[in-house]
Amino acid sequence: MSLLNFVRRAWRRLVNPPPRGSAAYWIVIDEERMRLLRCDRPEDAVWEVQWARIVEAVAFKRDLYAVDQICMRFDTAEFTHEVNEEMGGWSEMLAALPELLPSAAPQPEWWAGVAFPAFETNATTVFIRD
Repeated sequence: MSLLNFVRRAWRRLVNPPPRGSAAYWIVIDEERMRLLRCDRPEDAVWEVQWARIVEAVAFKRDLYAVDQICMRFDTAEFTHEVNEEMGGWSEMLAALPELLPSAAPQPEWWAGVAFPAFETNATTVFIRD
């Protein structure tokens, strides 16, 4: 791809970003697990993790140059799973975390510390299994 085509594509994405509700991935939760689904193939989970296997949850911010993206990492003994605010189901997952992971901090307790200052990672432990 030529530099000119790259710049054109980047400009189009900047001027005409996809609608906020057009997530490519959805976070689906229930009492036992969390799954990440692709919108174009919802029958096949990208990954799933049982709440009981999560040993730590860390909220952090990723610098995407022009904007920041709030993310959350879920660690098990074997794997790390990550979700972010651009995924469908994000708000529902955050609201349910204190119920699904007992002792997890509710969103109002950690959000501002992760969101500000801008363009810093601001990693914050939201849950750790004792």
